[in-house]
Amino acid sequence: MTTDMEEYEREPLDSFSLKRSPLVLLLLIVGVVVRFFVIEYFENSPLTDAEKIYTQVGDNWVGTYGLSLDGQPTAAVMPAYPILLGLQKWLYSDSWQPIIWLQIVLGALSAWLGARIAWKVYRQPVAFWAALLILLLHPAFCAMCGKIEPLCIATFLFLLGVWFLTFVFRPSFHLFYFLMAAGTFSLALYFSLKILVIVPLLALGIGFLAYERMVGVLGGITVCLALLVALMPWMGRNLIVMGTFIPLTTSLPSQIETALVNRNEPTAGQIKISSGKGELDDYQRSIGRIPEEIKRVGVGDWFGTLAGAFTSWWSDYPVLFQKLHTGSNILVRTVLFTLGITLFFLALIGILPTLNMGQTWVFLIALCAFGFQISFLASPPYYHLLGFPLLILFTARGVSQIAVLFTKNWRSTEPESGPPKPTWKSETEYEYEDPYLEPIKGPQKVFDDSEEEDSKPGPLF
Repeated sequence: MTTDMEEYEREPLDSFSLKRSPLVLLLLIVGVVVRFFVIEYFENSPLTDAEKIYTQVGDNWVGTYGLSLDGQPTAAVMPAYPILLGLQKWLYSDSWQPIIWLQIVLGALSAWLGARIAWKVYRQPVAFWAALLILLLHPAFCAMCGKIEPLCIATFLFLLGVWFLTFVFRPSFHLFYFLMAAGTFSLALYFSLKILVIVPLLALGIGFLAYERMVGVLGGITVCLALLVALMPWMGRNLIVMGTFIPLTTSLPSQIETALVNRNEPTAGQIKISSGKGELDDYQRSIGRIPEEIKRVGVGDWFGTLAGAFTSWWSDYPVLFQKLHTGSNILVRTVLFTLGITLFFLALIGILPTLNMGQTWVFLIALCAFGFQISFLASPPYYHLLGFPLLILFTARGVSQIAVLFTKNWRSTEPESGPPKPTWKSETEYEYEDPYLEPIKGPQKVFDDSEEEDSKPGPLF
């Protein structure tokens, strides 16, 4: 008898090897080439306010080994990406190309991780290949690798952590997977705060659905505590250097205030920060004004924000493809917009038949919460690409649903080939007039003299 674990590991997509998966490796190489082409051809727009701050802080880190703007300490952004830019500038000061190359490779690997998550959740080969192809070739998911922002690296680390979490769906798993996910999410948090809402929802939800529920719930709580512990060094640095308790960043309250004042403005999510004492003054002023601005927001505005959480998943990405918006290339913009709507409705097709699955609800709630966060901050459309693989998870399931229906219809209309099948008599037909005289027909085991019949009963299954 084979155990459930042995049956689980027999699937060819459960493990990756170059000998068994040459097509996957080839597609990853194609994804890298496509990203190089998209970034070179479309020529990303000039640096946004956020990119300028990252580059300035990174340049200053080379000389001072500290986070500063205009010679003054700053906590405007999380420290990991500026430090990475500073290291790259210190080693290769001519351009930002090495960072772009790193993000291109991580972008392709993010597509592979998204496909692995789709397989772990739904265990359907069509869903795996659909997720892999969409994430490898989607123009916006490719173009984000060219931005001097932590979005691409944070996406890779986020998906790596989610991939570790999906191992709890196996019949046998260890708390080690939660610890690996906690470490990965903690590192991703130092690149981008946008995962702060979505990670606890996923960790607790997936932990509750784990094969061993008690261990899963403890693991989910461990991930949440790990995020809190990971922020403590950053809080301590801000308290010592800035002289004020700053748990996250000084720019976040300003973004929230600006988004509340200027509703539905796509530029509200950009970072505009002062330096020195002005940064702290703006930080404290924004914290004081946020409750007042929340009271001024009407009920209709909140419904508009909720609707924006859904409409943000299709866009022609004006910041990523500035070249299209400065010219008259309406065709490409229409293709991008149509592609977004198509993927969204395919996701609906994948969601509806699986509403009885706990995994669907966990990822759906996390996806809606992330979309509401992006809409609430009135962020640029490309900011939602960090959670885009979760949408593609449902899209791939929808493609799999359509493939199953198409295959069934094709098999039902296909003419049967080969020799005619024999027609068996009905169970109610007997050769003898008296059915009780029907001879017993079946295999009978003949024991040798040297063979003893086992006296112990065998397993039931």
